Amino acid sequence: MAVAAPVQATQAPPDEELPNVDRRVDRASGGVSDVGRPDRQLTAPSSRPPQEIVLGYVRAHPAVFGLDEPDIANLRLVARSVSPDGIVHLRFNQVLDGIWSFDSGIDGHVTADGRLITVSGAPVPGARLPAADPALGARAGLREAREAVGGPASLPATTDVDATPEQATTFAGGERAILRWSATADGPRLAWSVLAGDGGDRLYDVLVDAERGTLLRRQSLTAHVGQARYFAADPLRTPIQTQLTMPLAWYDDHDGGMRLWGQYARTYVDREDEDPAPGAELGGSRVQIPASSGAPAAPDWLYAQSTAFPDPLGVCPASGCTWNRTDQDSPAVNQFQAATNAHVLASRFHDHLLQAPIGFDEASGNFQRTNSSGSGAGDDYVRVEVNDGEGYNNANFSTPPDGIAPRMQMFLYTRRNVNGSDTADIVYHEYAHGLSNRLVVNASGSSTLTSIQADMMGEAWSDFYALDLLVHEGHMTDTAAPGELTKGSYTSGPGGSRTKPIDCPVDPAGRTATCNGAPLRATVLGGYTYGDLAVTNNESPHNGGEVWAQTLWEIRTALGRQTALALITGGMRLSVDNPSMLDMRDAILQQAVATRSAPGAADDHYERLWAIFRNRGMGADASTRSTSSTTPAEGFGVVAAAGPATFTDPYPDGDNDGVVEPGERFEISQALRSVIAGDVGAVSGRLTSRGSATVEDATAAWPLLGGGRQAVNGDPLAVRLAPGCTRAAPLTLALSSTHGPAKADIVVDPRPGSSETVTLADATGSGPGVTTTSFEVAGSGTVTDVDLRIDELRHDRIEDLTIELVHGGASAVVLDRVLWWGDDIIDAIFDSDSPALLVAMKPGPISGRVQPPVRYVLNAFDGLPVAGTWTLRIHDAGTGERGVLHRWGLDSPQQSCRGRLEIPEVRSDAADGIEQHAATLSGAVTPNGRETGLRFAFGTTAAYGATSPVTSAGAGDAPISASFRLTGLKPGTTYHYRVETLREGGQVAVASADRTFTTTPTPGPRVDPPPIVPPRVGPPPIDPRPQISNARVTLARAGRRTDRRRASFSFTVSEPAKVTAVVTRAAPGIRKGKRCVAVPRRRPRGAKPCTRQLPAASGTVALRSARRGTLQLPAAGLGKGRYTATLTAVDATGNASTPVVVRFTVK
Repeated sequence: MAVAAPVQATQAPPDEELPNVDRRVDRASGGVSDVGRPDRQLTAPSSRPPQEIVLGYVRAHPAVFGLDEPDIANLRLVARSVSPDGIVHLRFNQVLDGIWSFDSGIDGHVTADGRLITVSGAPVPGARLPAADPALGARAGLREAREAVGGPASLPATTDVDATPEQATTFAGGERAILRWSATADGPRLAWSVLAGDGGDRLYDVLVDAERGTLLRRQSLTAHVGQARYFAADPLRTPIQTQLTMPLAWYDDHDGGMRLWGQYARTYVDREDEDPAPGAELGGSRVQIPASSGAPAAPDWLYAQSTAFPDPLGVCPASGCTWNRTDQDSPAVNQFQAATNAHVLASRFHDHLLQAPIGFDEASGNFQRTNSSGSGAGDDYVRVEVNDGEGYNNANFSTPPDGIAPRMQMFLYTRRNVNGSDTADIVYHEYAHGLSNRLVVNASGSSTLTSIQADMMGEAWSDFYALDLLVHEGHMTDTAAPGELTKGSYTSGPGGSRTKPIDCPVDPAGRTATCNGAPLRATVLGGYTYGDLAVTNNESPHNGGEVWAQTLWEIRTALGRQTALALITGGMRLSVDNPSMLDMRDAILQQAVATRSAPGAADDHYERLWAIFRNRGMGADASTRSTSSTTPAEGFGVVAAAGPATFTDPYPDGDNDGVVEPGERFEISQALRSVIAGDVGAVSGRLTSRGSATVEDATAAWPLLGGGRQAVNGDPLAVRLAPGCTRAAPLTLALSSTHGPAKADIVVDPRPGSSETVTLADATGSGPGVTTTSFEVAGSGTVTDVDLRIDELRHDRIEDLTIELVHGGASAVVLDRVLWWGDDIIDAIFDSDSPALLVAMKPGPISGRVQPPVRYVLNAFDGLPVAGTWTLRIHDAGTGERGVLHRWGLDSPQQSCRGRLEIPEVRSDAADGIEQHAATLSGAVTPNGRETGLRFAFGTTAAYGATSPVTSAGAGDAPISASFRLTGLKPGTTYHYRVETLREGGQVAVASADRTFTTTPTPGPRVDPPPIVPPRVGPPPIDPRPQISNARVTLARAGRRTDRRRASFSFTVSEPAKVTAVVTRAAPGIRKGKRCVAVPRRRPRGAKPCTRQLPAASGTVALRSARRGTLQLPAAGLGKGRYTATLTAVDATGNASTPVVVRFTVK
């Protein structure tokens, strides 16, 4: 009798009522089988009972579910449960005329705060039963069911019949039939749900059409109790083999006991290393694992381990050798036992990872032959290859994308003449590679654990999950004492296969001997920190991975097993592609924030996690130049830079163009943040130079941090860049606060080059991908020495790249498919004169000065003009490797620096033509490349108070002289004056030194001077300068989530002009001579306070007519403080208005 194929769900077309909702339709019933949102829950939080939330949603969307009120009235709540995460799971059955449906209804899942997650279940719209009574009775239903399962033809007596519409009938012997209805393509049909026996020991759940007697469904409810023996840990820790009853899924494809295949693994011996493709595990010289007894009906795999092997060298563990490395036939003695052991361990670990809080299920990409939930891709059981002939003393796990079967290869160990398949820490470790490589994936489902640090974390996760289960099950002991948990002691000896136990705390004093490492294997006392990647034999990811593994175990110790597993696994799911350890730190912290009930609640582990990461050198101020770097900068602080530093180059020691040029003085503003919730005060910093730059103002202070606040230093740090552009200028900002020290690195790089981000072209079927990028070099003369500088090139496989420099008809290949373990090229200079060779198979990025493959190939450019176009041509022979070039350039003494320093020069001359009431001022200005105005400031004090009209000095590089005749002066009076240069916005850029003159005194008795006779008769001259009037400021919030204010100014101008507003912020200071300087950390006694005006913002607007105008400052807004805005208008002829000052406060 044929059995109907299982009904599948299909994706429905987009729904107009819920356009962002995924909706699936059951092919058989036509009902909606699943509704959910891809990005969030279906509803907002609600205090209503979960049942009302589910049915209310269905009722509110009749066009989606197709259910009317009578249909909804037929939905009866039949099951309710609450999972550990607080989610309420409800199941409603669609009951018609008192008869339950076999397969139709609604499942709803509601979060603890009342958000509906999904609705599923495929209810049938407008369902009606075709008849009230079935054509076949319960006994006829049992007869058809028995026939379907091969049961006896003679029916038992009826013992009980319920007087309900479902007519539940019980038979002698325990068989039962109950009336249900089932959704079919022809509509609802009555059916008998029968528990029927086959006359033997098997019981079946059978669904029989109550009208026609046809079979609708058959499912065996009896699983044979197949048994197997295995070592729960290894023959040393658990010397007696455990005999267990295997779930049917572990061996359900055993083919009459001829092989050990199940839902989750297919295990066989591959001594010849044939590596069969998925689905081709039979054949060749491979050996399948037959049952030891009970085949074919009741197979068991109860193999005992033999240790009857000689040990002349004394290498065997106390449990004995399981093969003889001098006898190549000896592995066959225990091959069935070892394979059974590996198979059981792999199947057990599958079931362990499936459970909460790990939840490595079908949707997550776990390894199963059949995905019954319909999520993920099936047919990716693990191929466990025992006694694999590829090598010795190791094991591996290859993880393709979901839906393709992975391969686990288990090797023999010659060190102690044992089998890796017999130890759980190796089998679990390898299997856990599948977990991490299926959770940290890209959009296509491929693993992104490709860089050095990501690979190290892969090893660390595998150690962590393996030892976690062994400790949890009591096979390893983890007390409060450190240094107890070693991996690989069965195969490698008492010290294990790692340099240190996983439970070693940070302890520079080295108080625990086992945590100080074996001689010649570790150089660090106590547990590892992030910076120890440089000394942990990082050519192997296993050793460098110990840094991350010990960090994970510290999380487990501090927060408890269940919490640690939830946070660590959740972090992998949230991870960025190809993460560094700092990226994964952030992912675990994000998981902690996402799953806490509230900040500060008992389940808020954010602060404790930060304490652990800081303790391991992964504090807020830690950094790594690359995910493949083995020399990261560890940090232990709670304070870190909140983004890159901001550089300004204000007048008079800079040219105010926002670009730091060689020889220029610039100021640094660095935003800081704290990663903890509490207040962090007394934040100060000291800047030091690690290169040729000179720090001129080294100290600064920051406002209170913590609690989500970030702030910029109140007074700027000042640095002067050295002349020339051949080197970068690295700076270090050492920070201190109430919560300890921290640091921030700042780099200023004036070197010419291309900073355009270029994505490298992948190879195609016709050849490698080719990418070219160019930049123009300024300079004079010919090349005598040139080196290629690649500051940052990110690529997963450097060995796929050929890099060529091209200029003036010549070319030089500087990298040609070198065999290189690491990723990326960071701060590398290809220099023909360097003695350093590119060492094959070296880890980490290519960096430093290295020789090209042909040493003097860069000499091809000697004698060519240095100026012109230089091109980098990159050939990529690989595909899907996400190569990106961020910055490159040249190192050559002949090239010119980018840009020029355009600070104007100014000179004031001695006043002449001095009389009782007049004098002539003179001076000169050299604009140095930018439009510059000139004026004289004068008055009876050094504050001046009056200025002459502005005249243009042009933008040339020659001095421009000017003079101005002052009249109306007082006799015998000393006047101060200087020459001022004016730049953008009418601001004073550079001024000459203050000079003085004294008018001629009046001889004898005082006589009033004669009246000044106007030079011409007529109306007074019209002031040629534009005028600003009625200036006002308006403040508005810069954004919904900020207290900063955006300022705009309204005003009236007398003629067409360009109006500039320059805003400064008042800051406390002390007098130092004539200057008002920043308050140092230790305020000198008797220091006089003063107020400094610090640049805050500026803006310009051009008005084409005399009218009311508005000028709005940039959107970033202004923080709290007192501000002064100076508005200046400059007309088309360069005449500048009298500045108008507007003072205001942001509260």
